Amino acid sequence: MRFLPSQDYLLIEEVNEARASGIVLPENVTLEWRQGRIKDIGPGKYSLTGELVSPNYDVGDIVVFSGQAAMDIEVSGEKFKIISSNNVFGVLETDDEVSFS
Repeated sequence: MRFLPSQDYLLIEEVNEARASGIVLPENVTLEWRQGRIKDIGPGKYSLTGELVSPNYDVGDIVVFSGQAAMDIEVSGEKFKIISSNNVFGVLETDDEVSFS
């Protein structure tokens, strides 16, 4: 089975986790930053002028994104995250682990 993202959604395989620190939040709220590799990309969204605008990412890019915005999905026994391209903060140009402080 294969999952094909719609609109500007990205299918991401999480590669490691890094958390922000130094921010005081209520116990029931966590601010999570995640890192993952893009496995598939939706075709994009239509602009107000009717032009299809594709996400600015490529399959294989390693991105940092909001864990709160990600939805979990399991396809053929593999776990993935689905997020809108609007919830990606940037692309990492290395496979090195990133930590936030």
